[in-house]
Amino acid sequence: IWHRTLPDHFQNWLECLPASNLAQIRILVAPYAVSSALDPMLDACGLPISAMRDFLVSDISELVHAFSIITESELVDVRLEHIDHDSCWRFHTDVVDLRLITTYLGPGTEWVKPIHAQNAINDQKQYSGPIERLELNEVGIFKGKRSLDTNGIVHRSPPVEDSGNSRLLLCLNKKSEVSPLAWNRG
Repeated sequence: IWHRTLPDHFQNWLECLPASNLAQIRILVAPYAVSSALDPMLDACGLPISAMRDFLVSDISELVHAFSIITESELVDVRLEHIDHDSCWRFHTDVVDLRLITTYLGPGTEWVKPIHAQNAINDQKQYSGPIERLELNEVGIFKGKRSLDTNGIVHRSPPVEDSGNSRLLLCLNKKSEVSPLAWNRG
């Protein structure tokens, strides 16, 4: 887990954006092309061009670049998702080798230490053991079921439905059979 904070003015900008401008993007892209790929997609979402939007794109680009180095991936599956419902509320382990996640807006991803993993999976909503949480803008790289040396990190999205909260989540994966086609400038 990378404990980091982003500027308050960036957080304020995100919190003031209409939900309709928050992105629902999924692309498979080379690290050097993230900005070129994201800009037209953010235009389509109606996200206004601004220094804060540039900051968001730059941060995503840096995370994609770091993830590609860590995973030795030429292409990265990038998902930027606005969530206002209880998606992935069940404790689970992702079917990946590694996944990078960070939350730009709203409550961060919840996870349990390996010693509590089986109880969390068995008990689900009734689980009353200790729960860890990625704080806003912290970056987690979680091992998944396909990792060779572990069963993966058991985690879930925090419940937000009917709370008035929403989340803006960035999720990075290596290219897989469920990735979209690779982005090109075509």
